[in-house]
Amino acid sequence: MNQNILQLSNEIKDISKKLEIRSNTKRELQSELERNRDMYERKNLDLAKMLMAIDNLYSKCNEGVVRIKHSHEEFAEETETKNKKGKKGDKKGDEKSKKKDGNDEKKEKAEEDESNTELKCKLAIQKLKSIFAYTRDYRTIIDEYKKQVPTSVVFSKKN
Repeated sequence: MNQNILQLSNEIKDISKKLEIRSNTKRELQSELERNRDMYERKNLDLAKMLMAIDNLYSKCNEGVVRIKHSHEEFAEETETKNKKGKKGDKKGDEKSKKKDGNDEKKEKAEEDESNTELKCKLAIQKLKSIFAYTRDYRTIIDEYKKQVPTSVVFSKKN
């Protein structure tokens, strides 16, 4: 009887140690998950800020100017149009997704967000190419003006 009690007591201690190890592992994994989520949110926020800055620069390039269509802009406009049409068509997909279980919905939403982000990034790259083309054009105009009017007060360097 005493022997049984000691043996069961030892088993309880072993199981308690295993439980403590598992609990520590669980805590570590949860903290790692939280760090990954924080990093994801920071990177997502940084991406959103970059996309907004690109949109801002792009709109400044097109503001109050006779538009020069660069080849990249046509792609950007087509992509924006497709993106807007895709958002309107999502309502039908939402009704279908209500019938699916939660895991499928999460997977589909993650895939949709990823493809939407990828589309936004491709659009941003095209806008950056247009911004680059505008700045190159602007630099060319300034250089030509400097050649024509070398004594211009506007472009002279102050010592």
